[in-house]
Amino acid sequence: MHTEQLEKLNGSISAGSPNWNLLYPCCSWTNQKDFENFKFSVPALFIIGISLQTLVDSFEGIDGDNHRLVFFFDN
Repeated sequence: MHTEQLEKLNGSISAGSPNWNLLYPCCSWTNQKDFENFKFSVPALFIIGISLQTLVDSFEGIDGDNHRLVFFFDN
């Protein structure tokens, strides 16, 4: 990740309100002098939360009160 962008992300984490959107865009690997390697544990809510909320919001206008989301995980 570009050094300046990484500093902004670290600053938001240190302030107690992480801005995970600063993770993007980033390169997975580069040898440029102003890029740094980094490692973070990102909450699952950030990764799937927006997509899940979009699915739930799409239920509006569908008749009935019972809706089901089925998740399937395969190794």
